[in-house]
Amino acid sequence: MNNTVFVHVSTTPNSWMRFQYSIVQISKWSAIFIIIMEDSKKLIAMFSGIIGVIIFYIGSIIAMLTYPNYSITGNFFSDTGLRVDDFSVIDGHLIKAHPYPWIFNTTLYLTAFFLLPFFLSVPKIMNTDMNTSKPSRLLYYLDAGLGMVIVVATTFVGIYDWGTAFTYHVFAAQTTLGGILLFVLIWALADHFLNEDHPYKQYSTIRLDLAVSIFIIICSYTQVGFPIPNFMIAYIPLQIYQKLAIYSALLYISVIASRLIKLIRS
Repeated sequence: MNNTVFVHVSTTPNSWMRFQYSIVQISKWSAIFIIIMEDSKKLIAMFSGIIGVIIFYIGSIIAMLTYPNYSITGNFFSDTGLRVDDFSVIDGHLIKAHPYPWIFNTTLYLTAFFLLPFFLSVPKIMNTDMNTSKPSRLLYYLDAGLGMVIVVATTFVGIYDWGTAFTYHVFAAQTTLGGILLFVLIWALADHFLNEDHPYKQYSTIRLDLAVSIFIIICSYTQVGFPIPNFMIAYIPLQIYQKLAIYSALLYISVIASRLIKLIRS
């Protein structure tokens, strides 16, 4: 009689092995999902910055076009947010309140709101690469802090128009312009100190950045209470300097955001 015992050896994974395999797969896809989500958040933040710039361009132009007899050389941006008539501190003539001051003031609120994610995300994007030098890391964090100051100050420019709260308005406006001045300068310096093999270098043109920074600084220089050469005032009104400083600075921010979008997608 044959007493052979047949032992069935299962070739299928047991429950523990299947569990381990499932955990590995879940971890792998979770990590991929987190990376995608983080990149998505960064992309959203950069697009948010560009949207903020577009909002200011469109809103400020509409505010100027709807202001009766608005003069590019004779009126500041703040005049379009004026809620009451008041006399100019520069030449003493009467500045009429805008019939729709909410246009410019709401533009400021929305611009600040959409720029906030951009400023907050800059260090996260630029400092994740191991090739970011220590000086650059510090400067990018400093720029993010300045961005917060710019956002808050811009909001207060809209809250306090110069006709109803002159002191607060001027302080907020000069803080905004001074913050923009420092932001572009610090960004250019941070780019300069980046290691040559940093991936952002392929999208940055340091000479162009420095030239733009110097241009914006010169324009902003006239607006934050420093003395300026007489020949500069003689040919270009302060109102023009203000528009050049703000429009060019915001355009510069949109260029930075566009570069960072390319960096994230690379």
